[in-house]
Parts: sequence; structure tokens; C-alpha cells
Amino acid sequence: MVSSIDSFFAGDNYELLEHNSYLRLRLGARWEEDDGLSEDGDLKVRLDLPSMKQRWNLFIENQLDERETLESTNREDDISPSSDDDSFYGGISQEQDLEDWYLRPELGLRLRASLDPFARLKARRELDIDSAWHGQFQQSIYYFHSDGFGTRLQLLFSRPAGERFLWQVKSEAQWQENTHNTDLAQIFTLKQYLANRTTLTYELGFLGETKPSLRSSEHYINLRYRQPLYKDKLYLDVVPAVSWPRDEDFDPEFSITTRLEILFSK
Repeated sequence: MVSSIDSFFAGDNYELLEHNSYLRLRLGARWEEDDGLSEDGDLKVRLDLPSMKQRWNLFIENQLDERETLESTNREDDISPSSDDDSFYGGISQEQDLEDWYLRPELGLRLRASLDPFARLKARRELDIDSAWHGQFQQSIYYFHSDGFGTRLQLLFSRPAGERFLWQVKSEAQWQENTHNTDLAQIFTLKQYLANRTTLTYELGFLGETKPSLRSSEHYINLRYRQPLYKDKLYLDVVPAVSWPRDEDFDPEFSITTRLEILFSK
């Protein structure tokens, strides 16, 4: 479908190019200690059309990370998105490799009743530390006409531990002009590779904020069991979790999420 749309925009200049399109559909249920059983599902999609004009790509996307909180993007396995935004975003982007940096500037519109222009610049750089550890720096600087400026930074360090384990340490910060608040996240992850591409992911996370003062807002522990059911297209996820949110006086809240994930990508 993406190739057909791409060829329509490219016309006589069409050629089959690599693209970053994907579609992820998740269907399931979540049990929470206080709220009981509820449905859990979402759709995430990005269409990249690289043949539009030279190196400029046309894209259509929903669920931008910049419109979500750090809690929502880091805990998407066991909580619902923080916003109920069902809009799509469309625009043009360009990928650039400058020595050690990968850059992706984007210009676009939030496609809803009242159009909302936005601009976004994504930057990524690989960090060479030593033979054991690998590092990556990412930053997104963005502007939405409705909300103003914002930025999100991420430092990710990973290291294999034997043949079946992978350590990851992630630090994140997100500042929003409209709230004058900076959200913080520190995540520790251990991924275990089992037989037949099944994985177990153990995660410990600490979330914080700077408004009204620098403080902890939540910490959590979860375990993600992920089993492929059909090639790399269909997966089963089971995610038990415990969280301690400030809003509940740091009392423990237990939950378990079970879902099927259907994934289409290049």
C-alpha cells in the first residue's frame, strides 16, 4: 500500500526505495487492583513516502512521542497513553548524515478540525565508550503552534552480559514551554533471550518532575514476557507490574496486562 501511494506522488520518477513505514495494532486486556478489568488496545502507524521529491519524504504519523509524557512512552507496555489525542500528523521530512550525527528535520500539520502547524528536529549520535558498552544520544526539539516549544533528550547505554542477557541504562528529560516543567526518567532494564526468540524483560523505573519542585513522581517494576506466535508479525505479551505513584501516597498498585500485537514493517 505504501509503495502504491509513493508511486502516485512520484509519478514518472518513481523507484522502489527503502522506507521507515510500520503499523502496530495491539489488542488485549488489563487488570488493575483498584479499577478491575478493562480493555487495552491501540494503533500506531507511520507512513514514509521517500520518492516524493529527491531526498524529501512525505510522512503521515499518529501518537507522536512528543505529545506524550515520559511515563506514557516508557510504560506503554502496562499503562494507557497519557493523552486521548486521536489526530494524525502529516508533513515532509529529510534525513541527513553529517559525520557522526544523524539529523531528521520535519515540517507538518496536525490533521484535525483546526490545523495545528508543527516543526520537529530529531538528532542522534552513537557514542563509542569501550568494547563492552555502547552509548547513544538522542534529542528532539519541537514546536507546536498550540503548545509552544519543547525538547526531549535521551542517553542510552547498553552492554551484553553473556550470550543471553542485555543490560540497558536509560536517562531521559523532557521540557515543555506550556507547563514550564521538566519531566525526568531513569530506567534500568535487563533483557533475557530465551528459546525460539522469546524474551523476558525486567525493568525498574524512577520518574520525576521539577514543578513545583524537584521531586519523585513515581517508581515502578515490571516484567514483560514476549513470545512470537507467527514469524515477526504476531506476538503475545504478558506484563505484570507494580507501581508506587505520588498521587496515591506511594502506595503500591498492582496490574497485569495481556495482549496480542500485530506488527507490519519493512
